[in-house]
Amino acid sequence: MRPSVEPRLASWWLEQALAAEGGTHAAPPLAGDVTADVAIVGGGYTGLWTAIALRERDPGLRVSLVEAEICGAGPSGRNGGFIHGYWAALASTAPVLGAAEAVRLAQAAEAIVPGVRAFAAARGEDVWLREGGMLMVSTSPAQDAAIDGAISAAAAAGHPEEAVALSAKEVARRCSSPVFRAGVSFRDG
Repeated sequence: MRPSVEPRLASWWLEQALAAEGGTHAAPPLAGDVTADVAIVGGGYTGLWTAIALRERDPGLRVSLVEAEICGAGPSGRNGGFIHGYWAALASTAPVLGAAEAVRLAQAAEAIVPGVRAFAAARGEDVWLREGGMLMVSTSPAQDAAIDGAISAAAAAGHPEEAVALSAKEVARRCSSPVFRAGVSFRDG
């Protein structure tokens, strides 16, 4: 049997950030009626970034953001701060959108990383942005199809350079784990 890692809901980086700020301070629960020009549900990367972008474009805009827990507590907080576009999702977006539109979505999403870089630079913030691509790995036979599907979808769409197959040895050179079987490298991320 191969070793495993116990799942964890709260991320280490979120715990570290909260500790550096002296812990969490609960906001009062939403009570009564609130009027907003835009209501955003969810305080992950997308929700927070949308709220900031809207207010920067129109400072008089009434924007309300509602989060059930703490901003960053959901998937944005658990992913360790990774950002990437849609090349890794091509296998699932192409059947829904069609190959041409899925590629168009992936190409449009390439603006994500430069957008985060510009956002941080404009504020003089170091957000530890390191561009090294994204690695998807298989840890069991059940996950091999996702790796193969990502590689096949990029090739079928005419962009094989966006999903490069990696053997177990090639994956281990990037990130060594006894459970990694094979992988695919995506340049964006």
